[in-house]
Amino acid sequence: MTRIKGSDPPAPKEALAGETKRPELIETAYGLLGERSEYKDFLRLLTDKDLWALMQIPFSPELAELTQQTAEPPTSAPQAKPLPKDEEIIIEAVAKESKKPAKQITESDFENVKTLDLGYTGIKNLDLLNKLPNLQWLSLAGNDLTTVPEALGNMSSLKLLYLYGNQLTTLPEALGNLTSLRRLSLGANQLTTVPETLSKLTSLTHLDLSKNQLTTVRESLGKLTSLELVSLSGNQLSEEEKAGIKKLLPNCVFSF
Repeated sequence: MTRIKGSDPPAPKEALAGETKRPELIETAYGLLGERSEYKDFLRLLTDKDLWALMQIPFSPELAELTQQTAEPPTSAPQAKPLPKDEEIIIEAVAKESKKPAKQITESDFENVKTLDLGYTGIKNLDLLNKLPNLQWLSLAGNDLTTVPEALGNMSSLKLLYLYGNQLTTLPEALGNLTSLRRLSLGANQLTTVPETLSKLTSLTHLDLSKNQLTTVRESLGKLTSLELVSLSGNQLSEEEKAGIKKLLPNCVFSF
């Protein structure tokens, strides 16, 4: 058996020890074996000691057959499936409020959270909010949401809800269940009418409906006698409509 023609024998191990890095060892052995792709896969499986030993063996068909049988790519350890982006956003926010690493968050942490800021995060899927039954303060501002889930109406402890800067054209009927809600921001959305469900929020004191496309508000807001401050600027209300709502709620301060 002879070496491949044109290939110089490798330098003695003693001469190269400490000078030749593993990639160079592999390339040297690769050249000696005829530079076929399956050989390189085989060589990557060998230790440095085995590579040195291999380079002292004359090339033979038997060796080529051995590499073809052995050169299977190493299997990598299974990777943990990444969480969906929206779930990760909520978990990170809960971790921040709980002052714990995200990996240590438990079901009880979700239940204990009182405030949660998800504003300007790009979140779209809000299903995980079902696990936050005791939430009192929630911001979903600036996320370009076109809808919010009915499940939001299950947050009976909610007192402040910020939905400013989205793309909402309506609200879920279940939002009327939030009878503890005191502040609601719906500014900078796409509302053309005040959702009828708002008339059920009898504890509401502050309401932001600015920068929408409203032309009438009296029918819905006139029932909210607890209102103290309402922002309606940036809408299309007539002077008659403005006078009418002020008459219905004489103790409320309006911003037109």
